[in-house]
Amino acid sequence: MQKQQEKVLLQEKQDIKTNINICSNIQKDIQKLESEQTQLITQVQTNDINKLLKNINQLISNKNSKQDINNNDIIKLADTRFHMVNALRALNESVQYSLKQSKQISVLEENFLMKYFKDFENYGKLTSDESQIINKIVSLISNKENDENVQNQPELTKLIDQINESIKARFQAKTSQFTDTLSILNNINFIAEDMVIVQKYVAKCFPQEIKIFNIYEQQYRLNLEKRIQKDIENENVLQQKYEIVTKLIEWISSYEQQIIKVDGQPLEFSYIKSKLMKFMPFFQDHMRQVTINFFQGSLQEDFFKLTIEQLDRSIEEGFKIDLNFGIDSFNFLNKQIDTICGKLEVNQFIEWIRQISQIFQLTFIDQEKEIISKQVSQIQIKIQQLSSSDTKKINKNSNEFSEDTKQVQRECNLIIARITTIVNLLQQCQHFSLDTLKLSLSHYSNKCEEYFIQRITKIFNQDIRLKFKQFSDFLISQIVLIISDQLYYCFAPHLFEQSISEQDFDLNLTISSQVESNILLLIEKVDQYLKLIKKNLNLQNFVYLSLSKLLIQNMINLYWNQIFEEVKEEYEDQQDIIQLIYQISVCIIQELSPNSKKNNQIKVTSLFSPNNNFELLAKRIENDLEILSNYLNNSSLISFSKSSIQNYINQFNVFIKSIQTQSSKLKEIITPIKFAFQSEISLQIFDTIIRMRQEISKDDKDELQKAYQKTIIQNDKDKNIS
Repeated sequence: MQKQQEKVLLQEKQDIKTNINICSNIQKDIQKLESEQTQLITQVQTNDINKLLKNINQLISNKNSKQDINNNDIIKLADTRFHMVNALRALNESVQYSLKQSKQISVLEENFLMKYFKDFENYGKLTSDESQIINKIVSLISNKENDENVQNQPELTKLIDQINESIKARFQAKTSQFTDTLSILNNINFIAEDMVIVQKYVAKCFPQEIKIFNIYEQQYRLNLEKRIQKDIENENVLQQKYEIVTKLIEWISSYEQQIIKVDGQPLEFSYIKSKLMKFMPFFQDHMRQVTINFFQGSLQEDFFKLTIEQLDRSIEEGFKIDLNFGIDSFNFLNKQIDTICGKLEVNQFIEWIRQISQIFQLTFIDQEKEIISKQVSQIQIKIQQLSSSDTKKINKNSNEFSEDTKQVQRECNLIIARITTIVNLLQQCQHFSLDTLKLSLSHYSNKCEEYFIQRITKIFNQDIRLKFKQFSDFLISQIVLIISDQLYYCFAPHLFEQSISEQDFDLNLTISSQVESNILLLIEKVDQYLKLIKKNLNLQNFVYLSLSKLLIQNMINLYWNQIFEEVKEEYEDQQDIIQLIYQISVCIIQELSPNSKKNNQIKVTSLFSPNNNFELLAKRIENDLEILSNYLNNSSLISFSKSSIQNYINQFNVFIKSIQTQSSKLKEIITPIKFAFQSEISLQIFDTIIRMRQEISKDDKDELQKAYQKTIIQNDKDKNIS
């Protein structure tokens, strides 16, 4: 019996020794396997996963043929370790170091999860149950045949429950100290940080069918909604605290941008954003009022600079008045765009930009337009009043002006100084608006279709910038209007006057051949303003060039208009009017006869008198042309092309030829007049030529005018067809 017991004990010792040897061999095999795994892993790339897995399983199978041990445990160890190590490699971690630190599967799982969830404070040390859940999920990854049923695995449900509890605990830890909604929203950036980690590292360790990213995202959304639901669903609260809407939409947009950058597809928080969009009108109304207040404040500061003293300095000394509304307003808008683009969908942003255009119109353009229009209207009245009382003093033989005239001139200069300052400001606004357009497009170019990009661009170019240009054009037209009114009322009436004494007349009403030119009065006045605007008021160059051309064109048109007015006054259709004019002319002659008591007094008569021939008129116009041509070619204040100057010369030459053409050949001048003059005044010019021909019957005049009108109509049709 004793021998039998000793035999059993001896056998047990041998078995223990054998088992120890087996365990030792297994441990050596596992260590060797780990070494082989390490070598294989370091040799292959990520796209060789299947090949690597096959090699590992082959190594394990070779070991199993020698020892009958728990194959499933070793396979699970190999599969799990492979996936874990491969994931660690994606983080540029040392594979060998990770293997040495993970001798057992549970330790490896724990290290893996702690690595990926290091920022999730609630995880800490994993329990064995949690390790088994993750282990089962990883096993599912290896078994592709189970992918279709992966959503129904009980282990996945347990995993989701654990994730939900973990996120709830983390959210509570991060936000429990905050009570109001705004404070919570100011401290939820950790959500985006956590979700970036999930997208970059965790999501790739699970099959796509599990949608692990959405599981995490949904739980964060639910926790956030639970904390702020009482406010975001209360319309009264949101109307009073619009900051909640703007802050939350801004955060959601920022969150979405961060996730998109790591190739994620954010979905859950868009549900909150869609709820908030119905409150956007309150936000937009608020932003509209904020913008209006800023614009008005900036404009008020600028307009304080436009005092009479400052404008006088700019007129007399060339002092530059710098207005800051352009740069201030667009810097303000750029900051708003950086904020708003995260809050608004593209359609809402487009509507907001339209509102900005309206605000520019309301606060800046309309108000300043009203001020300028009122000032120009008032000065026009004063200029007209001077035309009747002081005109006789405004001629090239008189440098003395009344105090009223000097005051009107000063007021004209002040208005023009203000206008040029505003025009320069508008040019700045045009420039800054391009930068703001680029900023807007940078926010939406990768988020929306080309159609919306085109709409945004169109609003800037054809609405905001077009408003600036149209207002600038209006202001330039007001400068032209002020100067033209002075020319029209104070200078144009003297264009074709000539000073004559009794020696200039004889009984046959012949006039001396000595001809003077008053076109110089117009040129000198225009030149005076051009010097002021270019040298003292510093109007931007390309705007100045446009203005100078308008002024010269307007001056020349005024010249032709004055001829038309003179002819219209002298040549009425009624014969009794002609006879009356003739009688008045005779009376003038009689007053200037040697027997007259005022025989030394200078009198004024018109070159267009029915009793004059047109030789003196032609000579006067030729003289005017010479003066004008010299100015256009030599003045440093204007820049005209040779073709433009030639066009003006052609006008004068055509008119001279027209008044010298025989009545029977007047139809021949129709085409030259049509091409020489602008369409709006060419008909007036032709009518002037016809009126001056007293030898032509009324019926013949009507026929000629109809022929000319027919030519104009046909010319317009040809232009439309082309």
